[in-house]
Amino acid sequence: MNRLIPFLACMAPFLMNAQIPMLTTAHEPQHVENPDLHIEVWSDIVCPFCYLGKRRLERALATLPENLSIRVEWKSFELDPNRVTRTDVPVAQLLAEEKGMPLERMQQMTEYVSAMAREEGLEYALDQSVWTNTFQAHVLMHWAKLQGKQHAMKERLFQAHFMEGANVDDRQTLLRLAAEVGLNAEQAKEALDNADLANDVRTDEYESRTLGIRGVPFYLINGETAVSGAQPMEAFQDALNGVLSTLNPEPPAEGPVCNPNGECD
Repeated sequence: MNRLIPFLACMAPFLMNAQIPMLTTAHEPQHVENPDLHIEVWSDIVCPFCYLGKRRLERALATLPENLSIRVEWKSFELDPNRVTRTDVPVAQLLAEEKGMPLERMQQMTEYVSAMAREEGLEYALDQSVWTNTFQAHVLMHWAKLQGKQHAMKERLFQAHFMEGANVDDRQTLLRLAAEVGLNAEQAKEALDNADLANDVRTDEYESRTLGIRGVPFYLINGETAVSGAQPMEAFQDALNGVLSTLNPEPPAEGPVCNPNGECD
């Protein structure tokens, strides 16, 4: 990777460790072969900065020329693969206990994250969020990708977790969310038990380790330019335009030359 833009990575999941509508422009991510821009995004459903970064990336994409072909691919990353879902205790309390800090301090931190989200039109309700394992949600995301609905599914899962207090480890909830984005609930139920899809999740996570990714969100553009964290929209613009400049470099300035035939002008 020839370029790394360091920033605040999403830390497990609220500053620790580590507008509801979707974008609808000519650059709403599509599955296209050999795109001008291929953006791979490692993220977790319970990462507040991942949803924030999604909005900022969408805004940056909306500023690009409309004739570009763009593919955004969502990759799996679990902030805590061993987490056991709990619905009986507020997330802030569990985080405070896990990190050994006063509950009031943790609540201040979650409000800080919520304030950042509001600037992007996202109304987080972190006091209602569920302490949840996200493996099943990632499996569902991989199946949604095969159905051409990965982006809609990602948005719906984020919205459900951060705004509605939904348990995204609950199968009935996942099936309902899948149906809401136009997917077949019965097929989604089968997909959640599909070993190949589960392996796809693990493959993404293995790839993240080989790339040295320790926090999310993490963006890899055309396999070489990296953006780490929910950077300001302008940082995404700089990264995207930097990649585009290598695809369409400016012609060199011209001056007097001599050729092998001895002709000079």
